[in-house]
Amino acid sequence: MLAVVDTNVIVSGLLNKDGAPARVIGMIAEGILAPVFSFPILAENEDVLHRAKFHFEPSSTSKFLADLKSVGMQIEHIAVIMDDMPI
Repeated sequence: MLAVVDTNVIVSGLLNKDGAPARVIGMIAEGILAPVFSFPILAENEDVLHRAKFHFEPSSTSKFLADLKSVGMQIEHIAVIMDDMPI
């Protein structure tokens, strides 16, 4: 299954191993869920995960991001469907 995984979900899943975001991370690790991302999403993930306030080990963060890229699908363009947005 493909899914765009918000950066907040990734951070929450790494900080708290018991919640729903952690289950999303687990589903990615198990190959049940494949993250879909664009370059801006990857850049945001990298920026946020390297912030000192989260106290993530830099080498672990780099490995996590590399693993995320290897199991996910990078796309070049994201189309916004305006018809589905409320007026």
